[in-house]
Amino acid sequence: MRINVKEIKLFKTKNDKWLTQLDLLKALESVNTYDCNLLYIHSELNFGVPNPNLKKNKILEIILNTIKELKVQTLCVPTFTFSFCN
Repeated sequence: MRINVKEIKLFKTKNDKWLTQLDLLKALESVNTYDCNLLYIHSELNFGVPNPNLKKNKILEIILNTIKELKVQTLCVPTFTFSFCN
């Protein structure tokens, strides 16, 4: 299944560990994402500091390509801010 997934460093955690594209794929596989028709992703992306050597658009592209590897038919991403309740 893993065609183009690499050890690209995406985020650095508080413990100075790098989260890679392969880590992301493994996490999505662990919840059987490859077996769903609809994937709802909700994250502030606050689990680490983005890799300063990658532009934000590149990080998002890598995340999207990782999801595409799983052949998910529909991706749902909320676009509201957390201040909507105020």
